Amino acid sequence: MVTERLLRVNFSALMAAMMEDDQRVRFGLVIALALLSGCSGLKAGYFVKGGVRYRVAAPDAKGWKPVSFADNDLAWVSPQGHLLAMNATCENHGDPSLEVLTTHLLMGFAGRELKDRQLLELDGREALASTYDARLDGVEVELSLVVLKKDGCVHDFSYVSPRGRAAERRADFDGLVDGFTTTDGAPPPRRKAQVQTGAPTIEPEATVLPR
Repeated sequence: MVTERLLRVNFSALMAAMMEDDQRVRFGLVIALALLSGCSGLKAGYFVKGGVRYRVAAPDAKGWKPVSFADNDLAWVSPQGHLLAMNATCENHGDPSLEVLTTHLLMGFAGRELKDRQLLELDGREALASTYDARLDGVEVELSLVVLKKDGCVHDFSYVSPRGRAAERRADFDGLVDGFTTTDGAPPPRRKAQVQTGAPTIEPEATVLPR
């Protein structure tokens, strides 16, 4: 049975950019420690952990700071409060659908409203791209999520932004997704496979199952 899991990214960095200055200073110290404590794992443009290796089109260092959080491969935060993250899970994930895997990434967010959903072809595999409005600790945010399964691993990409400001850094998220491949060659172009239509729905809160 597949258990629900919390989104791996620590969103303190995102919240810090939305808070008052005195609160932001305290959160800034936490972010600084994270920047000093972790290695990104990038080697010659590829992320490597165990037997997993994939290409990373890292965002421009002028606009993004890499941050290291537990149980997350790579993450970056912008000074404006946007956050990018990507991860590969290759063990103990079962074989759930892309829809179920997307729901797992939404744990911790309230008031989730699906705004758009598309099936894509990414790195030679079917991928599901979803956009949500949601709340995190009472703060309104926009979420863009992409999930695919390849060679026994689940790869997911997350972009979190303050509500109404997703367009500011959307191109960086698209570049991160489009630059992904598990091969040594150039990544194949992303292609739209199918648009899933229908009225957006507000999803009920999921329950975390005991481990």
